[in-house]
Amino acid sequence: MAAPRDHSACSGCSLCLLVCPLWRQHRNPRLTPEYLAKALQCGATAAELAEFVDACTLCGACMPVCPERTDLLGLITDLRRQLSPSTAPDDMSPSAALSRNAALRRQLRATDLYVIEPRAYHADYERLVRVYDQLQQDIGCSFNLDLQRIAIPAAGQVPWILRGRKATRIVCESRADCAAFAAACDLPVVHVDELSAD
Repeated sequence: MAAPRDHSACSGCSLCLLVCPLWRQHRNPRLTPEYLAKALQCGATAAELAEFVDACTLCGACMPVCPERTDLLGLITDLRRQLSPSTAPDDMSPSAALSRNAALRRQLRATDLYVIEPRAYHADYERLVRVYDQLQQDIGCSFNLDLQRIAIPAAGQVPWILRGRKATRIVCESRADCAAFAAACDLPVVHVDELSAD
């Protein structure tokens, strides 16, 4: 299989729009993988693309449909590092640090739905998938992951995430996800900070 290519390979075919959750939710062309690649081709800087770079969930849906094999996730990760140069790439993400917190682990239940914050998870997928798999094995709780181990953003998808689950409580890494679940369901919703103090 050929290696992924950089943004200069983008031909502007727009196939990525068909699968991009940001495009489907907002219909804003500035929040699309195609816009990112084309803007970079025209010399845009990370600061000029900050809105898209920050909004992207790193779900990876754009990658398999790109006929040019453009490494859009790699581009976004690199741009995020440029926007936050003080963040070392090998630092433990807040989500993984909280998941390893002993107090949090004691408070989690097998009947919890643990809602992973998608952007941090997808930014460091290779390492974090092992952390969450171990957490699931140890505790037995379920996660907002699909069959491909992609973290599903909660915004607008709470009923779909809850469908078929027997959760008795929602535990979220993101305050925004807490608000989304609290507004859409009758289950108790807590933020991980509330569980991580002894």
